[in-house]
Amino acid sequence: LATIAWAEQLGRWAYLVPDVALITILITAFYLGRLIVLTFLGESRVDVFASLTVNENGLFKVPLVLLASGSIWLAYNFNPFTHLSVLDGFFGKDVLVSDSFLSTTAVGFSILLAIAGIWLAFFLFKPGSTFSNEYLHTGPPSSMGGRIIFNGFYVPNIYQFIGTSTYSLATTLLWVEKRIDGLLHFLAVGGVVFAKVLAIVDRLIVDGLVNLSALLAKLFGNVTREMHSSQSQWQIIWLLIAFVLILSWILFF
Repeated sequence: LATIAWAEQLGRWAYLVPDVALITILITAFYLGRLIVLTFLGESRVDVFASLTVNENGLFKVPLVLLASGSIWLAYNFNPFTHLSVLDGFFGKDVLVSDSFLSTTAVGFSILLAIAGIWLAFFLFKPGSTFSNEYLHTGPPSSMGGRIIFNGFYVPNIYQFIGTSTYSLATTLLWVEKRIDGLLHFLAVGGVVFAKVLAIVDRLIVDGLVNLSALLAKLFGNVTREMHSSQSQWQIIWLLIAFVLILSWILFF
């Protein structure tokens, strides 16, 4: 009704908007009626054994009940022939209003279009009809345009591709993050262990060799100092020791 009031203000081409809206009501009622007829009327096409294993979760009924409740006209207004909603004051909507004959009869005409769409769907696709039998025995279309429409413009495939790609990317990044954290942890722990090993090597080997060299030099210095001592008895003793060593080398080696 707001679109009709808006079109009356602009005139001419603006009436295309409410016209399209009315045609949309007819088409929507038709394909929803067709969906209901093909899904719930006629013989069941579900395997008997498969149907026994179907277990609907009761939690999914909650949003369905809420959506269905909102679709009843009572949730909009107690008067089914008005364009005003009981929630207009709450949401503060500024709806265009018109008292013309077209505007006042639009609601009833919309209801008639909806009923006509549902009746047309039932008449064409009722169980045993030609259209119903053709639908049940017809495979996917062969043309490109038919396949695009048949697959819903591939929107579910796009959603699935985006979802699976995002999940795969997130899983890969999580795996890389864990490996990087493990590598950093290994490098940190390895650095600490390597530093402690170097400290032990420095203390026992490097410092030990230096201290041993200093000790040997000190001992050698003490020995040579005694050899050059001014006391004659020590010089004689060292001379005898050297003589014995030289003689032993000649005799035994």
